[in-house]
Amino acid sequence: MKRARAIITASSSLILALTGVSRPAEASMLQPQSEERININTASAEELERLPGIGSALATRIIAHRRKHGLFKRPQDIIIVRGMSAKLYRRFAHLIRA
Repeated sequence: MKRARAIITASSSLILALTGVSRPAEASMLQPQSEERININTASAEELERLPGIGSALATRIIAHRRKHGLFKRPQDIIIVRGMSAKLYRRFAHLIRA
């Protein structure tokens, strides 16, 4: 009986892993909370540089764009900044908020 239960549990875990579906408790641990995300409308250059692929030049351009054009309405609006690409945005999209 214990062996059958262990096999079923292992099979369920394998199926969940292969399909990309996770348990609710695990999902909440993997996704950053909004408090941990960097607000691109208030972040300093140093905070922006913590994002993967963002150097000092791009961080400065993000801040300059924010000052000139106003706050970003959505996180994906950061793609408008010169030097930013959709590919780069996808690398840190889960780490930012507007």
